[in-house]
Amino acid sequence: MTKDNIEGLAEIFLKLFFFLEVVISDFLSFHFIVSDDSREGNRRNELCEFFIERITFGRKVEILEKVIDRHYPELKNAITKSNLEHITKTRNKLAHSLLDYRRNSDYKKSIIHLQCFKKGDIYPDTLTYRELDEATAFCSLIFSRLDLKVKKHRERENILKAAQLRMSQIRTQNK
Repeated sequence: MTKDNIEGLAEIFLKLFFFLEVVISDFLSFHFIVSDDSREGNRRNELCEFFIERITFGRKVEILEKVIDRHYPELKNAITKSNLEHITKTRNKLAHSLLDYRRNSDYKKSIIHLQCFKKGDIYPDTLTYRELDEATAFCSLIFSRLDLKVKKHRERENILKAAQLRMSQIRTQNK
């Protein structure tokens, strides 16, 4: 796998996780401020600006879990704690690491090598295509379920399709 392929794959998945965070933020803002009144829209924007945008992805996921658990029982079976944990783990692994090109040049099929940073230490790690495929599927599910509540973000469809296409292309190259 070339450096450009690895960087392209990482870029697509970081965008996918960014859009997931936007969808979660919008869902939470719509949950707490329901009305479509223009004043309420301004209040929703302020809620995002002053609070939701300032908390970490992991914390947003925790809040989302609690909101779904308390108020949206119809989403509990589709958006599970284990799906959210998998997405958070995969996202954090990619977002808080460097791609290790020395090891990726000599990679095993379907593995991306990373240098991860945690509490001042650097350690090697990997991200498998299977993890990325599962994250893509879970993101797609979450987008479809939360968008029913928010009805926004057409651009995330393009990112999702790009992630799926890139994974397909890489699998074809590795055969």
